[in-house]
Amino acid sequence: MQQIIPTPGIVHPGIWHVENHPQEGHGGTDIGARRMLVPLDDSPGSAFVRQHEMAHATISPDVEKVMKSRKRRKLQIPTHTSIQVAEDLRIDAWQQYIGLSIIDPDFGDYAAFVAEKIAKPAAVGDLYSATCMAVAAHFPLQEVGAGIPQSVRVVKAKLREAIDRVILRRQFKDVIELALMLDLLRPGKPANGGGTEEGNKGSVVKWGAVEVLEPERTRPRDGSLVAISSMQGVDLSDPSRIFTDCRPFERIVPMQGQGSFLIDCSSSMCWTPDALHKLVESRPEASVALYAGHKVDGRLVIVAKDGEAADASECMRLIEHLGNNTIDGHGLEWLSQQPEPRYWFSDGQATQPNGNHGAAQLECIRLCAENSIQRITRIPD
Repeated sequence: MQQIIPTPGIVHPGIWHVENHPQEGHGGTDIGARRMLVPLDDSPGSAFVRQHEMAHATISPDVEKVMKSRKRRKLQIPTHTSIQVAEDLRIDAWQQYIGLSIIDPDFGDYAAFVAEKIAKPAAVGDLYSATCMAVAAHFPLQEVGAGIPQSVRVVKAKLREAIDRVILRRQFKDVIELALMLDLLRPGKPANGGGTEEGNKGSVVKWGAVEVLEPERTRPRDGSLVAISSMQGVDLSDPSRIFTDCRPFERIVPMQGQGSFLIDCSSSMCWTPDALHKLVESRPEASVALYAGHKVDGRLVIVAKDGEAADASECMRLIEHLGNNTIDGHGLEWLSQQPEPRYWFSDGQATQPNGNHGAAQLECIRLCAENSIQRITRIPD
């Protein structure tokens, strides 16, 4: 079998060491050490690997040198995996830009193969690994978007602007920005910490300062039954809801005591004291808290806990002057310590004081995935 040895020294001057990669279909390039590992056989699949690694030799920087520079300036350092994923996306975008194919035509249904690989970590809650695969294989996955798990599609939608910048501008600073956002999905990733730079500002999620308030609580009303809104029934209690959530009827059901609830009371959610009172009454043993924020801070109000509840109107009054999110992460941290099942009443539009709301929303997705928190927009039956 004929050996085909690439010549990276043509595009990146210097003495390069090119060796055969022992694993079929794999390759690697170390720009700083000028070392390339690629399959040297003459198969079409190996030719695609060599093409990809030659693209790295052409436009990839010495990542280790870049990271040392960031460390000296006390800037946040992305993980190696996230950098590799984001840079592979840039490499594919560049190859497409100059007219090269990035998918081996002899591979078969490559997109379906990648979609299956993404589904495995997603099924066990590893959102970071699943999203990394989805980002690295962005172009072939455009053909099978419907086959990607919902959780991964939601995260990719939040990453859309960062992904588009990498694809359209093909600059390494955008790779760093995307890698930092991917790192927010890593299990156990702290929300606060690290430095930022102008143009890369807000890569770290810095929630607003939180004030936790616990108004005096008294036992909620006794009783084994409670009225809830329903899509069907005989008691038409609120006809106007036909035009909103299609639940105009009132239905009498047994009271349910389990579960914990965090309520986003930002302006977009339109919570009222009456709605809060109904939730607390229908879940006499549930833990319930609400929150809202201002520009740089916010309040988390504990409404119900240990079978006791505070007055709903008083609790709403404590946050009536607040209309932003700002402290979503602090609220989710509180919810993660409460009994399951855990529910987050929110539209998911988390924000943070520095303005990088996409990163804030990714952090909330990670917190929900790690702590079995379900985001909802209505009371579960």
